Parts: sequence; C-alpha cells; structure tokens
Amino acid sequence: MAWGCKCEHKVPDCAPYEWPMTAAECHGREDSCRAGCSDPLTQDVCFTACNRYYRCGRPGGLPSLLQTASPMELPAYDPPPSQSSQSSCSVQMLIAAGLLTLFMIY
Repeated sequence: MAWGCKCEHKVPDCAPYEWPMTAAECHGREDSCRAGCSDPLTQDVCFTACNRYYRCGRPGGLPSLLQTASPMELPAYDPPPSQSSQSSCSVQMLIAAGLLTLFMIY
C-alpha cells in the first residue's frame, strides 16, 4: 500500500520521521534487522546497531520507501539492492565497532 501527503499551503505539524506511516515502516525495518541478531554473544550489540542505523522517530531516520508522489505510482516495498546491502553492511560495521569497544574496555 502506498501513501502520500502533499500539503500545498500548510507546513506539517511534525517532522516527516514522526508521521505515523513513516514511523511504522521504520519500526518494521528495525524489527527485521533485530530478527537477524541471532548470535547470543553479539545480540545486544546487534540490537543497538539496528537502533542506531534506523533511528526511528528521530532526526536522521531513513525516509519512507512506501511514500509515492501520485496515486498511480507503485511504492518501493524493498530498498534498492545497493541500499539493502549498504544497510546490512552499515549494521555489521556498527556491530564490529561495538565489539571492538567492548574488547578495549575489558
């Protein structure tokens, strides 16, 4: 399902990352990321990395892929391959950085 909001003469009352559809989509993607955190040894670090990458409900959060410019346009249900592999790589880098920090502390 696509969605769109174009107010020609009104500034929205809240930032785009706070819009209900954007927030719900972001939390769904974050939940999918967290579902991939299956290694018990790195699970906490992985959860934190997912949270830092998706930034749901915060400035810097990812834009909605389901928002379209017109009712006839199809939404992008999945991120493009470059963005998908990039997000996976980014989360893995955050996990590695977190583990490195843990090793340095202990």
